[in-house]
Amino acid sequence: MHDIVWPPWRDYLVVENRTETLNTVIQSIGDAGTFKDNYLRLANSVLSIVWPHLKSEVKVNEETSEELIMELLAISQVKIERDLS
Repeated sequence: MHDIVWPPWRDYLVVENRTETLNTVIQSIGDAGTFKDNYLRLANSVLSIVWPHLKSEVKVNEETSEELIMELLAISQVKIERDLS
């Protein structure tokens, strides 16, 4: 599903310069202050469930932080919800 709604998400795991951040994506749906924490909490809760399965399928830099992975999962969730609405 991540690949369908946001094809370049895997690239952000290895590239330093991202064109999309959670803030910029949430700004596109409005009320960023309210939603950012909710999406990060959701990403944190699914990190231990989803990431182990995805990790074997994606190229990740050794120094890729858990915070970046959580942010990418949160952005993906925003995009999924936006596409389904």
